Amino acid sequence: MATKISALIPNVEDLLALEVEEVAGILLLHLLSFGTESGDGRVSRGGISQYNFFNILHQRPEYSTQKEEVSKALMEGWNWLAREGILIPDARQTQSPWFFVSR
Repeated sequence: MATKISALIPNVEDLLALEVEEVAGILLLHLLSFGTESGDGRVSRGGISQYNFFNILHQRPEYSTQKEEVSKALMEGWNWLAREGILIPDARQTQSPWFFVSR
């Protein structure tokens, strides 16, 4: 069972107060906690679907308030991880963007 972001940072205000690289670290811990399968399309065979991740986050938000702000903060964290070469686009995927965690 994956570790929820809200289990790592219970207070939404605390999450939103983090710097982008700190949000990225929390997001990375969350993504790694899935292992190779999430069972719901976010993670499959070790790949991580950006579209599915944010779509499911929108459908089942972990925080009851400030959903849009949380989503944007996590998108910033995702992009920071990608820019730093931690989340790598999977060039074998021709549909929506899939990523894997770098070595």
